[in-house]
Amino acid sequence: MVNREGQRVKIIGRHVATPGDTIHLTINWNLEKTAYDALGYVMHAMRHANHELTAYAPTADQGGVLVMNPNNGDILAIASLPSYNPNKLVPGNPDCSSYYEHLLHESVSPFPVVPVSWPFSPGSTFKPIMAVTALMSHVITPTEKIYDPGYFPLIPSFHSWEYPDAFGWLNIEQAIGLSDDTFFYTLGYRMGIHIMDTWMKKFLLNKPTGIDLHGAVTPPLPSPQELEKTQHVPWTTGQNLNTVVGQGLDSFTMVSLARADAAIANGGTLYEPHLVSEITTASGRVVKKFKPVVQGRLDVPHWVIHTVHVGMEMSAQDPDIAHTGTSGTGYGAMAGFPIPVATKTGTAQVTGRANNAVFLTYGPMPHPKIIILVYIKGGNWGADSGFVARAIYDQYFKVDDPSAQTLFDYVYGEPFAWPFGYHAKTASGGSLVTGTTQY
Repeated sequence: MVNREGQRVKIIGRHVATPGDTIHLTINWNLEKTAYDALGYVMHAMRHANHELTAYAPTADQGGVLVMNPNNGDILAIASLPSYNPNKLVPGNPDCSSYYEHLLHESVSPFPVVPVSWPFSPGSTFKPIMAVTALMSHVITPTEKIYDPGYFPLIPSFHSWEYPDAFGWLNIEQAIGLSDDTFFYTLGYRMGIHIMDTWMKKFLLNKPTGIDLHGAVTPPLPSPQELEKTQHVPWTTGQNLNTVVGQGLDSFTMVSLARADAAIANGGTLYEPHLVSEITTASGRVVKKFKPVVQGRLDVPHWVIHTVHVGMEMSAQDPDIAHTGTSGTGYGAMAGFPIPVATKTGTAQVTGRANNAVFLTYGPMPHPKIIILVYIKGGNWGADSGFVARAIYDQYFKVDDPSAQTLFDYVYGEPFAWPFGYHAKTASGGSLVTGTTQY
């Protein structure tokens, strides 16, 4: 019994607590820790990079990471920054109220779980999904080439990212590797919104993921009806061009994109992303085991998947695509990595604000076992966020990775350390992996 000040007055009786069931997660602790550490570290590097470089991103203050097994939907790591200490919000903590008030007045709220609750334009990381759509709709073949003069000839105001330079003649694999906008503008023009919308639905981008976390959202797909409803303007050809490169009305959560891109990684199966693997009693008896849930299948032939994979492998591994003198857009973060992986970068433009950085990758190729999606609000350049994924790969594949240091210094222009290479356990059992750090 307690009085109104919460002080104990009298003990009426005692009741021994009974252990409840235990929930076992799919989370890999080392990857989870690395995801948080690397995301915070790269955001810190972006804010403190050489001011003369494109990597300098002073407003990189929010981000997320999602790591998943593409072959069953297991979430291996999920990170969201800024974050908070949930232990300080436990009832009975005398600082609970003041801490909560402090969080409410933070300039960037730590409460949304970015991978499930924060829709954003994916930028060019949407191109693999659109490449599958174009190939399956027969508006392009793997061998057909499209000429890129640096802009879309029918609407010259739509430039490629390399403008005023140009890449010339490219096939779809090369266009994926270089993230060529003109090529994809052409595909968007040929397909139109109805074909793109049909395939977005096949990728279940209009359906809840079913992830076992609170706060998941599913924004509406881009469409003439949605544009009329939200902006009161008619759909134009330019909207088709924006949609195909992950801009315009395109808005998806990380978990929804991961489910869709995992289907490309695994050959066509859409798995429900999930965090719980099983529930056991205190004695260890299994109460319930959670099996993979198939939410849909893409009827896509192997040659389509292979074509997209080749393009994404070029993005990660090719230093000079189609003799253009330009490397794949993911190469700057993945050069020298000893395991073959596939990547797609995204630099999503936001009116009046710095670009958002997005990075998609999976490996090892040709049979991926892990898919990683990174998002950094205000990160400026998609490729630069790829170092978060590289840090996770170092741990997953147990790679010491000394070559990452040179790349990291080159991109950010400052002598930042690279603390994420894998190290074996010490003799005492401790890990040499960097600890969680506040930035």
